[in-house]
Amino acid sequence: MNNSFFPLFIDLKDKKVLLVGAGKISFRKACTLKKYGAIIEIVSEKIDKSFEIFPDIKIYQKRYEEKDLQDYFLVIAATENSSLNHKIVEDCKTKNILVNNITSKTDMTCRFGSICENEEYQIAISAYGHPSKSKALRKEINHYLIQRSDIRMKKVIHTEKAPAALGPYSQAIEANGVLYVSGQIPFVPATMTLVSDDVQAQTRQSLENIGAILEEAGYSFRDVVKASVFIKDMNDFAKINEVYNEYLGEAKPARACVEVARLPKDVKVEIEVIATK
Repeated sequence: MNNSFFPLFIDLKDKKVLLVGAGKISFRKACTLKKYGAIIEIVSEKIDKSFEIFPDIKIYQKRYEEKDLQDYFLVIAATENSSLNHKIVEDCKTKNILVNNITSKTDMTCRFGSICENEEYQIAISAYGHPSKSKALRKEINHYLIQRSDIRMKKVIHTEKAPAALGPYSQAIEANGVLYVSGQIPFVPATMTLVSDDVQAQTRQSLENIGAILEEAGYSFRDVVKASVFIKDMNDFAKINEVYNEYLGEAKPARACVEVARLPKDVKVEIEVIATK
């Protein structure tokens, strides 16, 4: 255990942050940093397709060099190479730049905490490099705060097992014991591409994405109390219902089904749900 890390909340709005490496973990870091207004740039030879949803991120597709560390407030060493990440950390130390390292529990000058926050409270948790422990503690704290009638608790839900948000919204928000899941379209999370042109395959993928978000938040399809289904062609209603019944037939939540002129990315179906325990 290393107690030299002092808990500190930092204003990242309009601060320049460099991600060295652009894989799945780097993408997750970018999603978090963007919520707090950071200006993100990337140096990496390979770029994960997930980053395509962030056209405002400046990307330098190249090998890392020490001279890349120019005018950055924070650097994330996010490559899969622990030796390279260590070099990035050492380079940052010589320039007095804050640096986080995804391949080490101690070789860095700042850590990312697991966050609980709402309009009144912001709580950050560190388990000394053990994310599963901090995640479990975060859930306990959220549960406690929700039980407090004087606290309006809002929790942002995010999982890599569902598509990343395509705009300024969250995959889901849990507020005072109710989970609001954003409309899910039939994108495969790993590739951020459409699963198929078939309407039943699209319905299934949308519901699989919802299931992943429910699971991340500690819910299941049995906890769903309201569903909204948006479809491009009402003639597909029966086909969509057939797949929908496999996932929500037991819960039988209240539901609205609306035909629309167009959906994001020209998909055929989008589904959103509300769940509570």
